[in-house]
Amino acid sequence: MVETDITRMTMIDSNTVAIVYQGTGADGFLIIYDISSTGDITNTRADVWEFDGSNGGTPNIIKIDGNVFAIAYEDIDYDGFIKTLTIADTGIVTKSWIDTLEFDTVDAGYQYLFHVADNVYGVSYQGTAADGFLCTMTIDNDGTISNALIDSLEFDIYDNVWYAPVIPVSGDYFLIVYDATGNDGMSHTVEVNTDAGWKVWTDESNPDTSSPWSWDFNFPDGPGYYQFISTGRKSGVADESLPHTPDAKCYSNYNGPYTLTLTTSGTGTGTIEASPAAGPYYYGATVTIWENASVGSTFAVFTGSLTGTTTLQILTVDGNEAVDAAITLNSP
Repeated sequence: MVETDITRMTMIDSNTVAIVYQGTGADGFLIIYDISSTGDITNTRADVWEFDGSNGGTPNIIKIDGNVFAIAYEDIDYDGFIKTLTIADTGIVTKSWIDTLEFDTVDAGYQYLFHVADNVYGVSYQGTAADGFLCTMTIDNDGTISNALIDSLEFDIYDNVWYAPVIPVSGDYFLIVYDATGNDGMSHTVEVNTDAGWKVWTDESNPDTSSPWSWDFNFPDGPGYYQFISTGRKSGVADESLPHTPDAKCYSNYNGPYTLTLTTSGTGTGTIEASPAAGPYYYGATVTIWENASVGSTFAVFTGSLTGTTTLQILTVDGNEAVDAAITLNSP
């Protein structure tokens, strides 16, 4: 009889199942079986792979896309790893890793992999001092894993025993259920931002031409998380491809105050006004702006933070703002 412990599985297709477990010598194993539509399990394995010959502690497996899968487990040093691989529809395992991420360098057991949204995935696990942890990362459909975590959370500071399954509830909300201190059953709800639609801000007029590299950035969308990606450009050479992971990440909590500059231009006369007329103006504030062309003059167009010929408009502040009202002199 073969020793097994902590077994988890996922379907490859409707008739093939992949099972990961900690087997003989505490090594990590992946085994594939075929199951017929009537429920008959083949007596022979389609394939088997000893994916870690030192320690494959408390492994978990999830399907990423097509034939790409991810396995999370604890290695011999108790560190937490996520690794990707391919398994053919026939159940044959490509016995090499596509990519690897060490998501915890201290202690990570009883991993539970789950899908957040798009190419964002998460893993809950028992970390340092048996506390409960949750972290997120990106895994592309080809198995490429981000080189850094998106975010992490210590959801239980006392005791997180065994697995902590995470299931979607609604929108950005997920439910964590686990066996806690005193073997009591615990549950938490957490919010994981599933909006993977990053805005792209470019400024090719602000290149840095010498090392060490640096750029200016004024957080144009107000408070929130920002990722920075840079590429090299050389005359006569194709532009460098965008890297898979950001060069840097940061969080801005600055929300103002911002300035609002109102000007007029053109051959005519008149004024431009705002309500409220004076600041402070903070991120997300709304300001009503309108023009007052003098007798003998006609309003033409707003430019700057507002555009168009509508004479009264609403401006939503998301940084330092400037609006100009062009006014033309009427023909005699």
